[in-house]
Amino acid sequence: MKTSVFKADKYLIDIALKAANDNIDGKAYVGRIVSGDRFVSSKEEARRLGQQFSAYAVEMEGAAIAHTAYLNNIPFVIIRSISDNADGNATSDFNLFVKKASIVSSNIVKK
Repeated sequence: MKTSVFKADKYLIDIALKAANDNIDGKAYVGRIVSGDRFVSSKEEARRLGQQFSAYAVEMEGAAIAHTAYLNNIPFVIIRSISDNADGNATSDFNLFVKKASIVSSNIVKK
């Protein structure tokens, strides 16, 4: 692999950001996400990774999607709903958040 950073398509970012802002009252952000092969539940580790890579969030799925798109020369954008703060309450946070995030995410994709 020639890169460990996969840049999303600018046009798709603009479309996704507009759709997100229309659905969540301007609480959408564009920036780097650190993606790895394991779940990060420690607030200290999430903070360290965020600082080390200048990232807004830490997650597990985005790199696989971005890497596949990169290898196949397909434009992509990753849309994330942040469901927890890596503070040891990830399961309970997720259970409270999943319904709202599902509705918001589907509305963004529809636009």
